[in-house]
Amino acid sequence: MLHASSAKKVAAHYKCMLFASGTVQLTTTSRAEFGNFEIKTVIQEIKRGKRMKCTLCSQPGAAIGCEIKACVKTYHYHCGLQDKAKYIENMARGIYKLYCKNHSGNEERDEEDEERESRSRERAGIDRDGTNPPQQLNGN
Repeated sequence: MLHASSAKKVAAHYKCMLFASGTVQLTTTSRAEFGNFEIKTVIQEIKRGKRMKCTLCSQPGAAIGCEIKACVKTYHYHCGLQDKAKYIENMARGIYKLYCKNHSGNEERDEEDEERESRSRERAGIDRDGTNPPQQLNGN
C-alpha cells in the first residue's frame, strides 16, 4: 500500500515505513493521515535511503537493514523477500525487524532475549517505556 501526501510531495510504501530503521509508527489516531507515521521522519528516511544501495538489485532507496548491527546488508522490502531475508512482524508489540539470509537464525535468540527482558521488567514492576507504574498509597 502506497501512502502519499500531495502537500508535502512525498509517497512511501507502508511496509517500507514499518521496517525502515528511521521511522516509528505513532499510536495516536490524530496522525492517521500518513499511515500513522510522522511525515517529517518519513522524508528524512527517504533521504537516508537514497544514499543506500540494495544488496540484491544495487539500486538506491534501500532503507531496510539487517538487524545485526555489524551487518551492512540493506534492502528494498520486496528485494529482501526475494533474497530470502527473514521479516519479523509483531503488530501487538510494535516490532518490525529484518534479518538477512546470513543472520536469519538470530531472530529466535533475539525473541528469547526480548521475552526474558519483558519477564524481568514485569517482576521489577517496570512499564514497557522504562518507567515505574504509579504507587498506591494507604492500600488504595
